[in-house]
Amino acid sequence: MRDDRADATFTTSDERRVPCVVQHGDSDDPRLRLTPDGAVRVTLPDRDAPPVDDVLEANRDWIERQYERQHERLGRVERQFGDLTTGLVVWGYTFDFETREGQYDLTVDSGRITVSAPTGRSPLAFLKNRLASRLRDTVVSMADRVAPKLDGDYETVQIRNQATKWASYSTTGTLSFNVRCGFLPLGYVRYLVAHELAHSVNTSHDAAFWSLVETVVDDPRQRSTELEGFAAALGRNEVWGEILAEW
Repeated sequence: MRDDRADATFTTSDERRVPCVVQHGDSDDPRLRLTPDGAVRVTLPDRDAPPVDDVLEANRDWIERQYERQHERLGRVERQFGDLTTGLVVWGYTFDFETREGQYDLTVDSGRITVSAPTGRSPLAFLKNRLASRLRDTVVSMADRVAPKLDGDYETVQIRNQATKWASYSTTGTLSFNVRCGFLPLGYVRYLVAHELAHSVNTSHDAAFWSLVETVVDDPRQRSTELEGFAAALGRNEVWGEILAEW
């Protein structure tokens, strides 16, 4: 699929401007998706593609509903945790962030995280590896405590840069967690651990599944909904954008 990065803008009924990214692919009809950073991604057919402005206008109601939902959920989590779109957010806490040249090192002091790396080496790559390692240790520790409570099981934990999912559970017993989970407050990481381990017992999302998750996490459905707000905050966070570019 080609990404043309065409400039386009959609203006909502209340005059808010939504950036758009246009792609061309092998789909028969135009497809739209609102990305976590608040942009509309439009995929147009390779042949006989209609003008993007016509596609946006034809889907005005859908875009505005999705945009309002995203902003409502972003506002909900920021009312609890403050501005999550600036600085370096780790476990739901916001830190000032600084990089330096020197030996590989990461220090936390007075609300600031400083990462250093030798000349010619990326401090962000070092930070990415530290975040992934800490996240894996955290997930393993949580999973070992939660699994017996759910009568669930797993074989291994891996940390990945997954585009659309926070976490998943495979039939081979692998818990895969998105490195982006390092952005989340620990209570939401625990919810994700419980959610995925519950899938080792129940592969559906029926009432029995949610009741099982609720034995170890309060209000799991609410936490699931609020993850959309965290995704929106993370998608707007420049520091995390730079970290993810290292993958």
